Amino acid sequence: TLAALVLNNAQLLDSTEHEVSERKQKEVILQRHVSQIEQFQQELREQAIRDPLTWLYNRRYLNETLAREIVRAARINLPLSVLVSDIDHFKILNDAHGHQTGDKFLVEIANLITKYARASDIVCRYGGEEFVVLFTNTSIPGAMVAIEKILRTIEKHEFVVNKNSKIHITVSAGFASLDAESNIYRLLDIADKRLCVAKKMGKNRVVYE
Repeated sequence: TLAALVLNNAQLLDSTEHEVSERKQKEVILQRHVSQIEQFQQELREQAIRDPLTWLYNRRYLNETLAREIVRAARINLPLSVLVSDIDHFKILNDAHGHQTGDKFLVEIANLITKYARASDIVCRYGGEEFVVLFTNTSIPGAMVAIEKILRTIEKHEFVVNKNSKIHITVSAGFASLDAESNIYRLLDIADKRLCVAKKMGKNRVVYE
């Protein structure tokens, strides 16, 4: 009968709408899972290229990025330079105040360098108490100004040992810029040798050449 046909169509329509609704719900859940997986993968990628203590980029990331940036800078004639820096007397600080306090100093210095570096600079913890800043598409005078600002900021900063004690920490550094013969190893090696010169000259300074 007509009434039975109308009822049957209504039931079919209701069933179809229910299936569509269920399918949409499943799609939403699936999309949520995909987003969670993508976020998890991104977190894994970040962990692979970040130092777990300071959350700066690590040596692996620096080596990969520096090699790529050297090729890019040489191809389109852009300036490129690196700063290799090292905390003065860090072993003495660690022995005197303990490794936990030493780690706190490392985090504070990492934050100071990051705060006073420019957005285009790439800041890395290269290992131990050694930090590297990669200056891309930055003139040598511009990089020098930034470096002096970073070193003087660290020098003036008061590092809290405990509620009754504050100390000052300094950093020595070596600077090197891209030339026709540069590769990743040569550039870092030159900067590192100039860091050694800065240490021998009395620390708390940067050697440019």
